[in-house]
Amino acid sequence: MALVAVFSDVHGNLEALDAALRDARSHGAERFVCLGDVVGYGADPNACCERIRALGGTVVRGNHDHACSHRVSLDWFNPLAAAAVRWTRLQLTAENRDWLRELPYEAELDGKAHLVHGALHDPRHWPYLFEGADAAPHFPRQTLPLCFVGHTHVPIVFARIGKNVLESRLGAFRLEGSDGAKVVVNVGSVGQPRDGNPKACYVLFDPDEGLVVPRRVEYDAMPTASKILSAGLPKQLAMRLFLGR
Repeated sequence: MALVAVFSDVHGNLEALDAALRDARSHGAERFVCLGDVVGYGADPNACCERIRALGGTVVRGNHDHACSHRVSLDWFNPLAAAAVRWTRLQLTAENRDWLRELPYEAELDGKAHLVHGALHDPRHWPYLFEGADAAPHFPRQTLPLCFVGHTHVPIVFARIGKNVLESRLGAFRLEGSDGAKVVVNVGSVGQPRDGNPKACYVLFDPDEGLVVPRRVEYDAMPTASKILSAGLPKQLAMRLFLGR
């Protein structure tokens, strides 16, 4: 099978998305999977939708995709996120809004991996998996050895071995597939990393070899930040791009 680039949480950051796609293609990626939150926070929601739609790969629904394409309450969003959602709702074309509205909550990649924005035990409400205890209720729903998630913007790995859930920083690894372990890989964020590293983050996955390789890609965040400020979005959304927070 072809090498797959798995990415998440673009959040309207076109410069970061383009940099990640260039990097993935330079390493031989031929297929692309997006784990949601195409929009929100950034100033290029339509361009990011159109880039990702043109890839022709699987895309699952994130909480920002849902909020920006549906008239739902924003009480569960913090003020920065809510302001960005309100702005994005006004910018989206009807075609992109309809596309976001129809995205599935979860999917599978060739019977090799689950795909979901938050977690499998409640995909319609996007639980956050920050630590092993958060991931524990997810694993009973995971029937495949591997699951890719996003949502927290922090790359991390959770593994259930027997009754224990372990966590570690995301590094390159190969699924052995013989010990009954199940693994959740948070691929981090392309458009708004929050692990202290402002470089765009995504994962390359070789389905034949079971190989997972994280990638960090530098890009020029200044044009992205300038567009956020010019759009009248909160300045914190521009500043955090340089901090990775």
